[in-house]
Amino acid sequence: MAGIFTRLTVLLAGAAILSSVGAENPGFEARGFQAKGFKVADHYPPPHETQIKSLLEGGKATPLGAGKTLLSDGVTLQTFTETNTLQIRVMAPQCLYDSTEQTASSAGPLRVQTPDGKFIEGEGFLWRQTNSSLFISNKVHTTLRSDAIGYSATAAQGNQSTADEPPSEIFSREFRYISSSGEAIYEDNVRVTGTNLNMTCGKLKIDIPKNERQLQNVIAEHDVAMDYKGIQANGQRADFSSRTGLVRIGGGRPTWRAGTREGHGNELIIDRTNGIFQAQGDAFLKMTNQSVLSASGSALESGKSLTNRLVEVFCDNYELRSNWGVFRKEVQVKEHSGEQLRGKMNCELMTLSLVGTNELQTLVAETNVVIEQDTNRFVGGKAVYNGTNGMLDLTENPRWQAGTREGKGDLLRVDTRTSEMLVLGDASMRLPADEFATDLEQESAGQKSKPKIKSGPPEFAEIFSQEYTLRTNSASFRGGVHACHPRMEWFCDELTVGSTTGHGKPERILAEQNVKFEFEKENGERIYGTGDKAVYHFDVSGTVTNELLTLTGNKAILVTTNGTYSNERIIYDRAHNSVSMPGGGYRIEGVASSVNTNMFALPKHKVKK
Repeated sequence: MAGIFTRLTVLLAGAAILSSVGAENPGFEARGFQAKGFKVADHYPPPHETQIKSLLEGGKATPLGAGKTLLSDGVTLQTFTETNTLQIRVMAPQCLYDSTEQTASSAGPLRVQTPDGKFIEGEGFLWRQTNSSLFISNKVHTTLRSDAIGYSATAAQGNQSTADEPPSEIFSREFRYISSSGEAIYEDNVRVTGTNLNMTCGKLKIDIPKNERQLQNVIAEHDVAMDYKGIQANGQRADFSSRTGLVRIGGGRPTWRAGTREGHGNELIIDRTNGIFQAQGDAFLKMTNQSVLSASGSALESGKSLTNRLVEVFCDNYELRSNWGVFRKEVQVKEHSGEQLRGKMNCELMTLSLVGTNELQTLVAETNVVIEQDTNRFVGGKAVYNGTNGMLDLTENPRWQAGTREGKGDLLRVDTRTSEMLVLGDASMRLPADEFATDLEQESAGQKSKPKIKSGPPEFAEIFSQEYTLRTNSASFRGGVHACHPRMEWFCDELTVGSTTGHGKPERILAEQNVKFEFEKENGERIYGTGDKAVYHFDVSGTVTNELLTLTGNKAILVTTNGTYSNERIIYDRAHNSVSMPGGGYRIEGVASSVNTNMFALPKHKVKK
């Protein structure tokens, strides 16, 4: 296309020959005179005065008077370079030249052709010599090399010749070319077809600078609808640049669609050289049959069907490649299953990659990351999901919350495939007291408990450790464990709290290595213990509470108000307030009041209410 329109300037300038015909042949305008084999040549100025610049030929030339001459029986205008290379050939059955108005016109067809076979054709044209403009009024059809508008990235990168690609075509009702400004303009029902690009619009303007022999800019306006390599975009204006390889689509709020994905922004940008698509300003992306948050741990539902899944992303701007995307500034992600909101995430920067068309491979969210689903919430400075192993890592002061439970550490690692969470480094957890241990304030020794009316704020337990793992029915804490409950306190190296029935309520506490604990009964009585291992089992059968503590170790010691007990194995039945010590070698000393209990001194930690 570059060659076509640049050379139009030469064509239009060559029309001045028509003026010279009448000037050099004054008697030529006599009515009724008809010349055959009409031919006139225009030459270049010195030093190329021997070289033909243009050649006008017609089978017949008939003077009509008043400065008008009818050229017919096949009109051909050819233009040449200074080295005698053909530039363009203009062909028409006939035309009327008006030497007074300095115009050439015809109601018939026109065809402008280049040596490589590209052409512009139409019906009804007007050439004005005064401003070097050409107007075609009907059925405009242009062929041009495929990369002129649609842009061939392979050719631009030197991988393929544009000669091997089918040509692009432009159709419209009207066309005009203005040599002085270097603009070629198509108007009214404009349609562009090509290998990479199909487009419709109300107006198409092509900028061809006079001193350059290639197309520079193309502007499409008014209800622009384009399909570029499967990206369907709509807007009020589209700017194509051959220098940068960018297509900018704007006007109102342009929209786009590609397969199961669609979106909008204040401006859409297609980087044809690098294969990048961008949405700038108030950007939005929607993906159907796609999962982002469920796979990355918010809903912990990876592996489930993606049918009826819908992901929406709101942000300031984003850019997409075939299987990669980055979203910037005030990013908000919402995931729906049918009409139900499954989860959402906020951050300032999100990068994701996909395998195939919809399988999430990696997701990285950065700065003020918040992931929410139902009552579950993750917060951190950075979140990284790896689709290969299903792991979601949160760092930079990460925290989590699940209903009334919450915790934190230096690293939160969620295994989305097993629904487990590992918290590493300066880890802590806060949860309702009865979710750590069943209500300890029941009536005494195996009696039926009375309904208890609780008042005031809810009570909580806190657990501190170097790390812990949360599973569906258990929690394991490791490294310097300190568990604080309103009526008990534990110190050990490892602590496991869990349910064997799967009903959610804890039934067992297992403490191991360097175990120390303290219980406080409803009447204020305190029970202390130390050993290598302690198993605390409790359950409610009907309205009766059963609690059994088994303490083992070479120096296992239990202190109650009734005395101090020492044995390798000590069993304390709290429900019946009894102590048993299987095997020999046990030792009982007096009452607790006469025993130094400093060895059980436990540093108190104020439990948050």
